Parts: sequence; structure tokens; C-alpha cells
Amino acid sequence: MSKIIFLSLVWLVLFPVQGLAALNISPESQEELALRKGAVVRAVEKAAPAVVNIVTTKQTSVSPFQGMFNDPFFNDFFRQHFGEQQRHTSSLGSGVIVDGRKGLVITNAHVIAGASEISVRLQDGRTFNAELVGSGPDFDLAVLRIPGSRNLPEADLGDSDKIMPGETVIAIGNPYGFSHTITTGVVSALGRSLNTRSSYFSDLIQTDAAINPGNSGGPLINLSGRVIGINSAMLAKAEGIGFAIPSKKILEVADELVYQGSVSPVWLGVFGQDIDPGLASYLGLADLSGFLVTQFADNSPARRAGLKAGDVILKLNDREVKNRRYYQLILRSLTQNSRVRAEVWRDGKIWHMEFTPALFTPKIAENLAYSRWGLKIRLQNNELLVSAVRPGSPAARTGMEKGDILRAVSGQEMRSMDDFVRAVNNSCMDAKLMLVVGRGRGDYHVLLVEE
Repeated sequence: MSKIIFLSLVWLVLFPVQGLAALNISPESQEELALRKGAVVRAVEKAAPAVVNIVTTKQTSVSPFQGMFNDPFFNDFFRQHFGEQQRHTSSLGSGVIVDGRKGLVITNAHVIAGASEISVRLQDGRTFNAELVGSGPDFDLAVLRIPGSRNLPEADLGDSDKIMPGETVIAIGNPYGFSHTITTGVVSALGRSLNTRSSYFSDLIQTDAAINPGNSGGPLINLSGRVIGINSAMLAKAEGIGFAIPSKKILEVADELVYQGSVSPVWLGVFGQDIDPGLASYLGLADLSGFLVTQFADNSPARRAGLKAGDVILKLNDREVKNRRYYQLILRSLTQNSRVRAEVWRDGKIWHMEFTPALFTPKIAENLAYSRWGLKIRLQNNELLVSAVRPGSPAARTGMEKGDILRAVSGQEMRSMDDFVRAVNNSCMDAKLMLVVGRGRGDYHVLLVEE
């Protein structure tokens, strides 16, 4: 045994084990570094400092007996006698600074929806509290401001009208809380549309760059390092299909959000109905797609452009108008600066027209609500009160009275006159309308039916 140990020591003296410590990393030449530092790396270095991680806190009131009883009576009883507990939840998202001097950040509306606190974290580790400047849920865009900030890094906006299908794009965001994650892909398609239960998003950029939870609100950039879109959505159960809101739409919407906090609703001043088999046969239509124009509002922009009663709107901005609901959803994706190209069926032929939408003002909403539903509304103590009910109107037939509180219209809560204006705009052609009305200590569901 001692002989073996002696031989081992001799071996180590003659042939010492140097291991990995003897290896050296060879210096990299400037040419090699330049070769690796391609267009993607340069684009990321340019834009990444302006990308922020957004953390929101939402505060909700929950009964301590939540879920124990299905009966509304017991839920109201425990809420009144035992109060409610405050629950705080956090969520993550991304954003991009587009004005470093003013500290303006663009993100998605759904990222900050319902947030009581918003904080943003920059790539260099600095963290700031942010305030909401404005939100446009119909466009899934929002603008934040970092108060008191000066000379923050900012990203340059590119021209989304010049995007080429197949060109390389880069998504930067904070998926699952991992800060500043880079994914690459190509522009798969342009002009895509997504139809959800409550919104219609048009002119989207489709990309196969990976977009995961937390990427929402982050930028999609081109190889010049310019922001050409804001990553917004990914189809559930789909791989390699992501969507971004183009920079042209961002400019239209952000301008209104900065100066007035919301995006003013627009309309064409048109009323109409769906196509049934009898109408399709009479008008010579191949199927039931389209929106039949029946009436116009006073000084209607569509009528001024040459639209007539009896025309069938088939497409708006190359988007198929399948029925009245699609017509209304497409209008909600437009702003006062939009131009509307229409494809219209008239006398067995296709006609092409162009419209400029008009603002849907509070005065228009007031007149429509009274003429169609029989309601006049005023804001008092942060509640929408019924100030008048027209005799014989749909509202009068349901028993609504002056002094009732309007809580919700078609499932949308009414917190301001802006909410009411949007509700009238979205529902002014509906033959049936569900309201939630407060009276005394209770809330009631009321169905308005036009005759």
C-alpha cells in the first residue's frame, strides 16, 4: 500500500495535473465582435433602455363569507352587518417610454385596467410610481406618466404603413416577470382583425415572435430599433401567432388620451338592421351578410357622402360587415381622425364611398336616449340619476321613475357621463336593452323593449 502511494506522489511530481485552470479565453478581435453584433443586437441596444416592466396593484372588496351562500339575500345581509375585506392583487405587464422628457409610457389598456397603484421599472433598475393619463379599452391602449422624471430614455416610433410581410421583428417585454426578454420572428401578415365579445380590433400586425403573458404592452421593433407596434394579444391554444397594434393607430389614439384622457366615440349617423332571407332575395344579395341602412340622423356624415336608405353596407375599411353588430364593433375601432372606405350594395351593383366619422357628442347621446328609450340622465354625487321619463316610452312602460339610479347598461357599469355616452353609442340601434337600476336599497334588472 505504501508503495502505491509513493508511486502516485512521484507521478504527480513528474506530471502535475493542471486542469481547466490552465485554459485561457482567447481575446476576441473587433472584427469577430462586429460579426456577432448583428442588426438584431444593435436594434435591441437602441430600444431596450426605454422598455419598462409594469406592476399594478388592484384593490377589491370581498365579503368574508364570499362563496358560502348562493342566495343574494344572505350575501347582502352579511355585507351590511360584517362589512367587506380589502383584497390586493398584483399583475405584470410591459410598456415603452415614447417621450423621455415628459415621462410618457405607452402600454395596453388591459394591463392597467382597475389598478389602484402602478409602478414601472426601467432596464437600469430605477423604479418609479406612475399615474394613468388615459385609457382606451376599445383600442387596448393606455398612456402613463412618470411624474417628476427628466430625460428618461425613449424609443423612436417607426412608420407601420411601411412594414413588409416577412421582415424581421423583435418583441421586448417581461414575460412571467422575467425582465427584458428578447424574442425574434417575422411579420407574418398585416391588417389582421380580432373579434372579441365586447371589442373589435382591426389593422393588427401578426407576428410569430413569441409573445407570452407579461409581454403585453411591450414594443415590437424593426431592425432599425424603431417601435412599429405594441404587443397586445395572442390566440389561446395557438403557437407562433401573436398580434401587435400598429404605430399609426398608436399615434391616433395616444394623442387623444394625452389631451383628454379618453378617446372620443364617433359615428356615421346611420341606423339600420340585419339582412334576413326575404330582404336578401328582394335586394339580390347572394347571402345574409351586410347592414341595411334604414334611417339617418340629422346632418349625418354618411348621408352627406351620398349613402341612401336601402343601401347595404358590405365592408368598412376592407373589413366585412356581417351584420349590425359587426358594423357597430368596427366603428368602435375608429377615431375622429380616421377615414372610412365603404363598399355598398345598391341597385344590384357595388358602389365605393368614403366617409369622415363625426364625434358622438353628449348632446347627441342625450337626444337619442330620450327619443329611443325615454330617459334623461344627469350626474349627481358621482351617480347617474334619471331626471325625466318620457310618458309612453320603453322606460315608462317598465315603471322607471325620476330619481332612479342608472347602475349599468348592457353589462357596462355607469360611473360617469362618458360611460353613458359610450353606452348610448354602442346600443342606440338595439331593439332590447338591459339596464341595472337602483331604487331605495335595492338594484333591479330592467329590460327596455322598443315597439
